[in-house]
Amino acid sequence: MKIVTGFIASNAQKETTTLGRNGSNYTAALISNYLDAEELQNYTHVNGIYTANPELVEDAQKIRQLSFSEANELANFGTTVLHAKTIIPLVEKNINLRILNTFNPEDEGTLITAKPNSKEVTSLSVLDNVALLNLEGRGLLGKSGVDARIFGALAGQDISVSIISQGSSERGIGLIINADKATKAVIALEREFENDFYSQDVNKIGIVDDVSVISIIGVELSSFHKPFNALIKNQITPLLFNNTITGRNVSLVVKKSQLHKAMNVIHGEIFGVSKKINIAIFGHGLVGGALINQILKSKEDIEKRKGINLNIFAIANSKKLFLSKNGVDIKWKDAIKVSTVESSIHDVITYAKKYHLENLIAVDNPEGPPPTITTSNSIDSRSIVRSSLSRLS
Repeated sequence: MKIVTGFIASNAQKETTTLGRNGSNYTAALISNYLDAEELQNYTHVNGIYTANPELVEDAQKIRQLSFSEANELANFGTTVLHAKTIIPLVEKNINLRILNTFNPEDEGTLITAKPNSKEVTSLSVLDNVALLNLEGRGLLGKSGVDARIFGALAGQDISVSIISQGSSERGIGLIINADKATKAVIALEREFENDFYSQDVNKIGIVDDVSVISIIGVELSSFHKPFNALIKNQITPLLFNNTITGRNVSLVVKKSQLHKAMNVIHGEIFGVSKKINIAIFGHGLVGGALINQILKSKEDIEKRKGINLNIFAIANSKKLFLSKNGVDIKWKDAIKVSTVESSIHDVITYAKKYHLENLIAVDNPEGPPPTITTSNSIDSRSIVRSSLSRLS
């Protein structure tokens, strides 16, 4: 038995021979290629490759089998478990790759083979540490060589572009680049287009920081209307769209502060996971208490019939507040009775933002008339409580 170092190594001249990011995995793939192995088992910290990062999406599902081409797409679009260069030596010799969990050896993991899947695999990947570079100039419309100048200037500074989106009616180009090189990119473009600024052919070169790229692998743009509409309803407006030539990968750029929420909204729409409606209820007397109990009693039936998960995450009265991101249960009266949290609209809003709760509804239960239910589509301006929460939806 031989043990071979992977990520850290040196030769006889004491020169470093590391292979960069995922160097140990790449080393293993090269050795597997040399030995004509049947399968390479890659042990990591998760049970395999998922439909989304489980740290961002609790409902993420493990993908049991992928083809090399599908795995390569996921790797290129930010899946951290796998790096694109690891796959290359395996494809050459048709060697299977299995992603396994070091801490859960009983799990079968995800198998990656040359065999195409019987159905298209869909997954969400995230690119972090990126910035959105915008160049706008109406005077450049129709002029040839503009794109070459942009990429030439960036290439001169060793700046790679991962995603491109170009407008048609107004000359505008959006580029996703490494956040660490954003300032250098702006300087390079300002230098390249200095004369165009004076002639007012270019009117803006700017950077949007703190953004993330969500790539949806295996989804056609024509079927993206449902997730897109769900994002808009949750007040998440993508800053940039991009669709690959194959037509089966859609990427969108969102503010990093909205990434967690956006991932859950998109994942729920694409994978048919029950749509979660997060409810804050103010007032739990005869009317409010009856409503809470009715929701809890009908919760399972509604989810089964309608695919909607009603999640009461907040119950408040004039003095106390009880919060639970996973929802209250039938003992909610005891929970609010012993709660030490003072009733505060601000705390409810802060809690909803902290846990990225989507599809928010606030219910105001004054004793007397029936309760008023307000969603983001219907805001009662007379109620600070309802309008404040609705803005978060």
